[in-house]
Amino acid sequence: MSSKSDDQTLLQELERLQQSSNLIAGLIDDPGRGVAILTPDLRLVCANATLKEWFTLSASSASLPLCHGVLHAGSDTPCPNCPALHCMETGKKHTAMLDLISAGGKNHYRVSCTPLYGADRTLMGVLETVEDTGIIAMAEAALKQYTARLEEEVHERTSELTASQQSLHQKIAELDAANRELKANRDRLIRSEKLAAVGEMSATVAHGLRNPLVSIGGFARRLQKKEHADELSAKYLQIIIEETDRLEVILAELLDFVRPRKLVLRSVFLGSVIDDALKGFSAEFVSHGIQIETSFHPGVPVIEIDVDQFCRVLQNLFHNSIDAMQKGGVLHISTALEDGQAKISIADTGQGIDDGDVEKVFHPFYTSKPSSTGLGLAICNQIIAIHGGHIKLQRSLPCGMVFDIYLPLTKPEIA
Repeated sequence: MSSKSDDQTLLQELERLQQSSNLIAGLIDDPGRGVAILTPDLRLVCANATLKEWFTLSASSASLPLCHGVLHAGSDTPCPNCPALHCMETGKKHTAMLDLISAGGKNHYRVSCTPLYGADRTLMGVLETVEDTGIIAMAEAALKQYTARLEEEVHERTSELTASQQSLHQKIAELDAANRELKANRDRLIRSEKLAAVGEMSATVAHGLRNPLVSIGGFARRLQKKEHADELSAKYLQIIIEETDRLEVILAELLDFVRPRKLVLRSVFLGSVIDDALKGFSAEFVSHGIQIETSFHPGVPVIEIDVDQFCRVLQNLFHNSIDAMQKGGVLHISTALEDGQAKISIADTGQGIDDGDVEKVFHPFYTSKPSSTGLGLAICNQIIAIHGGHIKLQRSLPCGMVFDIYLPLTKPEIA
């Protein structure tokens, strides 16, 4: 039988434990987790607001209620697999999943108990935490949903940024292309202005030289016809005549370039025009060992061109092919329909042109031949452009070059 002093000591110790428990409960108050302090005989010394709300624990109870009485709706026996009992038996923290009866009905909870020791290492009680697994599951589901939504938003934002980046790259590329086109147009304008100035001067010089040349050539021919001219004089006169003819050709090319003739259009088949132009070169092709191949597309319709000027284009290109195939070869001429245009291809098997010179061959006065004015291909380009078409040069495999001429099927507009 306990003495009065023992009871007094126990009451003091319980009062001190309750004060400490109230302090602990206040410190660890958690709206999502129930917290309580239990005595060694499983009585609730204190509980936080969450536990009181879940299990309707009255704050004005006269005596300390039993833990299982509160958490299990008045049960007079500890819960099966009670973590508090295991905690006190082993002196270690213990956790168990329990079905408890709260104000909202029977729910699944995770209950964890940790031993509390006094200064002398005697067991003073148990710190018990109660977590509603349903709330945890809901929180985890909400977190998962929030994470998924966040990832979706990040993905959408990333896609938007990627699209914006691609759009930016596209705009930069467009600006670069526009800048290159602007530079090319500026260069063409400068070149055109220079050519216009050169053209005017050239036309003036050509007109000034033509009349004296005609006179020189005419008098040389008259002197050559005289029977009493000695052999040496006849030789010199022949040289004068030939050089005068060459100068007249150069002047004619120069005037044709700076002041192109207007088109005189006729409806013709391209194949017929090409055949006629080839006949004029048949002897030269044979003498140079050049074989001619033709393939004319039957679907190319009649088109309107200036036959005389277009024949001059073909003649210039045939001369270039002969120069490129001094040791013989094959010249292939074909017609086709491509992108709604008539296409003429003139391909040789000659020595070809350096890659760096391909873009320059149509520039006026550019030539790699010492005896050429460099106007032949420039005049070809000009005549084709006046017809509303264009010409391009590319390599032919395994050797040689190909001139591709494109002409509109409809009547070109005459300026």
